[in-house]
Amino acid sequence: MQGVRSWLLRCTVVGLVCCGWSGTAVWAETTVCTAITTVPFTITAPGIYCVTQDIGTNLAAGAAIQINTSNVVVDLNGHRLGNVVAGPGNTAIGIRAVDRANLTIKNGTVRGFKFGILLDNSGNSSGHIVEDIRADLNTFTALQIEGTSNIIRNNLVLETGGTTAFGPNTNVYGIVVDGAENQILNNTVTNTVAVGTGVAFGIFVESGSAVVDHNRISNAALPGGGGSSHGIFIQSEGTNVLVVDNRITTMTNGIFYDAGSTGKYARNLTSDVPTPYTGGTASVAQPND
Repeated sequence: MQGVRSWLLRCTVVGLVCCGWSGTAVWAETTVCTAITTVPFTITAPGIYCVTQDIGTNLAAGAAIQINTSNVVVDLNGHRLGNVVAGPGNTAIGIRAVDRANLTIKNGTVRGFKFGILLDNSGNSSGHIVEDIRADLNTFTALQIEGTSNIIRNNLVLETGGTTAFGPNTNVYGIVVDGAENQILNNTVTNTVAVGTGVAFGIFVESGSAVVDHNRISNAALPGGGGSSHGIFIQSEGTNVLVVDNRITTMTNGIFYDAGSTGKYARNLTSDVPTPYTGGTASVAQPND
């Protein structure tokens, strides 16, 4: 009985979270919202939108959910937005926005698109939160969030790769950020596999400043045939990028600061990583890998 009482106590969280007997947290369903039941779907007014059932589609191109305004919440409510049947040559996007602010996308699965989620920026994108997303079987990039002051947290990104839209040798990306003051927190990125002799990137900081903290990046095997893989890669335009408390397994490179980029790293662990650290500045002594 003591265990049951403890379970009940943990599960009393003022309407936000309930627990099943398995001990797994389940987010309460959003019901006061504009329902999304079919795609393509375009959002043109601020507000809360929710997916009310699994949605399968066969998009060769375009976006399943297009957000054309700011101040929007898209809650997938634990459902799946899937495009696997379109095949590896599709150029479709699961959820897309361009130059919007204050978007929240959360709580569900985005599967089988060239880009799972793409929040694009040409100067006005900011303040997004992408959380509790399972992005799997996307063929080129699972999550790409551009602009300033965005948070990407608590996502599961797995089995990214396989696109045939570009040619026989293609880079593939798990999570990409581009812009200033972005945070990539507590994500799990597994099996990001390039096409041919391309390069696989678990987390890719394209430009600007960022904090990359408490993520887990791993592949099942090191690439063969001339390819390579990076756990966390900071491109040359990255500035003051902090990489802290991450775990990287079975990648050819662990944390890689490209020439011209700046930042510090600390308390990361790597295993089965031939080149654990390149560039950057170790702010404390790194553990033995």
